[in-house]
Amino acid sequence: MPYPQKKLNPDETVALDSHPHWWFLVEPLASLVGAVLLGLIVLTQTDAGSNLRKLLQWVDIALLVGTAAWLLGRYLRWSTIHFVITSRSEEHTSELQSL
Repeated sequence: MPYPQKKLNPDETVALDSHPHWWFLVEPLASLVGAVLLGLIVLTQTDAGSNLRKLLQWVDIALLVGTAAWLLGRYLRWSTIHFVITSRSEEHTSELQSL
C-alpha cells in the first residue's frame, strides 16, 4: 500500500516510499518452517497411537499456531511501516500508530 497522498502538502511529491527489508520476516518464517519440520519428524519417527506421539503432536500444533500468528503479526507490522522521502522531508511512519 503506497503512502497516502492526503498526508502530503500540495506542492510535495513522494521521491521514495519503502518498507523495511524483507529480512524483517525471516525469523518468524524460519520458526514456522522449523515447526513444520518437527511435525513431519514426529509423524514419521514415532509409533502410531503411542502416548508420546499424541503429546508431541499437541506440542507441535501449539508451535504451528504460535509461529503462524507471529508471522502474521510481523507481516502486518511490516506492511504498515513506511520509510518515505518526499521532495521536502523524510518520514518514518507506521499506519498502526496513526490509527
